[in-house]
Formats: sequence, C-alpha cells, structure tokens
Amino acid sequence: MALQRNKLFLISGLVCGLIFAALLLVRTGLVSLSDDPLLTARVIPAGPLDASERWMAILQGDRRIGTTYSRLEPVEKGYRLTEKVSMRINTMGLVQDLVLDSSGWLNPDLTLARFTFAMHSGLFTFAVTGHVEGHHLICRIQSGDDVRHLRLPLEAPPYLTAGIFPAVINAGLALGERRVFHIFDPSTMAQEKITLAMQGRETLRLGDRLVEALKVSLEFKGVSQEAWLDDKGQVLMEKGLLGIRQERISREDAQFGRPVTASGDLTQVAAVVPDRDLPDPTTLSQLTLQLNGIDLERYALNDGRQHLEGDRLTLIREDLADLPTALAQKHLSPATASFLAPSTFIQSSDPKIQALAAQLVDLGDAPLANLHHIVEWIQTNIAKRPVLSLPDAVTTLDKRMGDCNEHAVLMAALARAAGYPAQVEAGLVYQKGRFFYHAWNRVYVGRWITVDALFGQIPADVSHIRFTKGTAQQQLDIIPLLGRLQIRVLEMR
Repeated sequence: MALQRNKLFLISGLVCGLIFAALLLVRTGLVSLSDDPLLTARVIPAGPLDASERWMAILQGDRRIGTTYSRLEPVEKGYRLTEKVSMRINTMGLVQDLVLDSSGWLNPDLTLARFTFAMHSGLFTFAVTGHVEGHHLICRIQSGDDVRHLRLPLEAPPYLTAGIFPAVINAGLALGERRVFHIFDPSTMAQEKITLAMQGRETLRLGDRLVEALKVSLEFKGVSQEAWLDDKGQVLMEKGLLGIRQERISREDAQFGRPVTASGDLTQVAAVVPDRDLPDPTTLSQLTLQLNGIDLERYALNDGRQHLEGDRLTLIREDLADLPTALAQKHLSPATASFLAPSTFIQSSDPKIQALAAQLVDLGDAPLANLHHIVEWIQTNIAKRPVLSLPDAVTTLDKRMGDCNEHAVLMAALARAAGYPAQVEAGLVYQKGRFFYHAWNRVYVGRWITVDALFGQIPADVSHIRFTKGTAQQQLDIIPLLGRLQIRVLEMR
C-alpha cells in the first residue's frame, strides 16, 4: 500500500499543469471547435483605453483557493498589463502554494511588445523575459541556476489573453462575431490559437447582487470556456475545468475577506474511474478498453504498442527479446534523429547532463542495458516528490526531486545525451481503481520502446495510455479529456 500511495503522489504533476494552462492561458470551460474559416484577428481599439484593475477570487465549489490581481494602464507607446495569481493547491493530500507574476508591455493595438513571467513554488522558480523582434520572440529563460536563450518564430502578432477582452469590447465586435487570436503562453513557451465569440448580454449573479454582463466564449484545443465581462472588457466571472471558476471581488474582500484554503484534491477530481477494477497492470500482457466522450481522432492513439479500432483501444506489452545489441546513429531516419537534439526543457547538451550520461552508459553494453542503467540511477537519486513547476532536465538534476514530469524530462535528456532518441509521452496510467494523468518516455533503441523512469518500468505496463507525445506544448492537447473521457474495460489478459 505504501508503494501504491507513493506512486499516486507522483503522477499528480501533469494534471495540475493542464489545469494551470487552462486557467491561466485560456481562462475557462467546454464545447467543440467550429470548422468556420476565420481570419486571424488583429483588433484595433477604437480609442485609448483607461486604466483599470480587478481582483478575482479563484473558487472551487465554496472554497476560495486563490486570488488573481490584474491591472491595465496606459504607458508611453501603449499599455502595461500586470497580473499576479496566487493559489493553494492540494495534490494527493500534499498542499503547496503557487505564485505566478507576469507583466506585459503592449502596443497600442494591445499586441505583445515585451514581457516578464515568473512562477514560484516551494524550492522551484521559473522565470522568462522576452520581447518581439520582427517575426520572432526573443526569450531569456531561467530555471534555478540554469539560463537559456531562445528565438521563437511567430505566426502572427501575439496577444496576452488578459489583453484581448478590453480590445474586443473597445473595438465593438458584434454579437455572434468570431475572431481567431494568436496567444503566447509563457508557461509553455508556445504560441497557440484561440477563437473568441461574442455570445450576448446576460444578467449575472455575483455574490448577493445582480449585474448586467456581456458573455463571451473562448475555444482552445476543442475546449470552450466562458467569461462574463463588464462594459470595459474587464472579467466579472469565468468558469473553468473541474469546477474551478473565478469571480470578481473588491480589493477589500481580496485582502481582508474570506481566507484562502487548499483546493480539493485535483488529482482525484481529474482521474477517470473505469467501469471495473484492474488487477496489478504489471501482470497483464494485453488490455482492451472502450474510450468514449472525446474525439479520438485528435490523439496519437494508434501507433506502436497501441491499436485503435473504432472506439476500442488495445494496448500490448512490448516484447524486448529481439532488440539490437547496438544502435548506429548514422542509420537513423531524419525524423527519429530529430529526437536526439536538445530542446527548451530537455537540455541534453548541457555539460552536467552529458557528464552524467557518460558516467552511466557503457558503449560496450546493449542499448537496453544502458537504459536500465539510466533508470536505476534516476530511481536511486531523484526523490519522488510532487512539484508544482515547469519541469526541465537540468533543474531536476540540480534539485534531485520531482514527479512524473521531472522524471520524464530528465530521462529524455540523459537518453539523448547517451545517443538514444527520446520523446516524452503523456496520457493516463492505472492506479488503485482509477486512471490518473501521467507522463513517461518513449526511447528508440532500434525501435521505439516505452520507459517509465518514475515507476522503474522498461517497458511501461499496459495501463499506460498515450494520448500525446513530444513537447510540453503538445501535452496541452490533453486538456479536452478532463471531465469528458469515459473508460470501459473490455478485455484483459
């Protein structure tokens, strides 16, 4: 039982990351994307915007689990948008405080000119500064003591989400009108598209008073979220995933009102309960499930050890008996070889990562044996502890702790440094009667095999259901699963 509970603690990080992305990047709720062709929006305010500020309570049911403060003010050559979010998060009984600070300097049309962003949680701090230069975003990223520089191509002028609402209200978008915006999310270092639609006016209850509000919807990766705005485009209320919402409150209420308490256990709330229990997944060679409630075509379900027919997904335990005894990099396809390269959060070229990989890997050993060396080192040296931060390999190595995300990025970095292409996979894993959101790896050693460094499994057991693979940006594709996915167990052996 102790081992089972320990595993549950450590698979909590991914679902928290998804909730933060939904809450902070997109700002709320659930419907499907429209196929209407839309031009990318560049909304020009009809006139200068006045300074404004707002305080929001972050609520889960009747609990206040955090506070958001935002301020938009005119400055020379545009506006400054400041936002601070504080939350108290419960994951498997462990309560942690999370603080996010961001400032954006905006052009007169409210597109992004430059920004700062910082995330603080316990021992972990992640900070980014950046500015737009032509069709690129130039960033400086600091995670712990590690500093990196990044040049990101931009498809279109980016907005910060909180800057869109005042822009569209001031520009006078008509009811029913829809616009596509490119949003930059500092927490994933990625640009995404969201669609905004004006829904109409409604009477909204805020506490014990009724107010007139304009309802808008935001659609992101198949998830539609709702917000209610005042006549200046300031948010009055927004509803989000897993019963989390935000409501406008006064400065006095934010500072002296109801105290902030820990959220309900987000990991348990987000978990998917199948129609019947599974035995120990490590004893199974094959598992067939029926998946309902989501658009299965959006996900990487039919590949390698996973076989999808209609809504039936069969997962087969990989046979490692016929793996090659050596891997010749010169024979790798360009697509496979691309997963040897370092990335923003998988810094496989870092000297510390390179030195550790050289220490762990014996070139005379078979690739599978070397993967076992890496996993054994991670199991021994990385403390299994839930972390609310943005995972990267170097910080994980320095701090020597983390949950599934930290284990996965470190495993990927060490495998790449050792000469083995590696990806991060994200999806679900079964533990104690539920499927929990989780991250693990896929490593190429002559063919792709699964590796779960957190659980110490090569290959990963058949309850690991992959929905996405690749980068932190692609993990956001899992957001539409939250609260929707239903699983029925059809066959196991």
